[in-house]
Amino acid sequence: MSTIIRVNSTFPEVSSQVCSIDNFSDLTTAQSTTIDVSGGVHLFQIIITNNTTTASFVKIWNHGSQPTISTNTWSVQPDFVLPIEANTTADYTFTGIHQFEFATGFFIGASSQGGGYGDSSGATDLDITIFVKS
Repeated sequence: MSTIIRVNSTFPEVSSQVCSIDNFSDLTTAQSTTIDVSGGVHLFQIIITNNTTTASFVKIWNHGSQPTISTNTWSVQPDFVLPIEANTTADYTFTGIHQFEFATGFFIGASSQGGGYGDSSGATDLDITIFVKS
């Protein structure tokens, strides 16, 4: 199954962007979200639906180039690691004045392991919606 990425352009009334990733399946590759970080954006909310019977960890990077896996470890430690149980939807909302700023890049990946560990093979089925604001 292929991964589909949809990005809605900036909404002027709230200065936000939304990125939807349907059928995120590859545990071995991080991918760009195509969110425009040129002016710096803050992660406001991420909603993850795990459509499988296995728990996963979503990894998020503020990095200028795509992280890769070497010997089951990501080349760059993720800035966020968000767990998602099997067959559930998790809603992570970040509030307050000190939200994490993405100014270099916005990459996302998944793994069956937490922390900076990755998978050299395998698949998952995640639907991910990301909300950022200026």
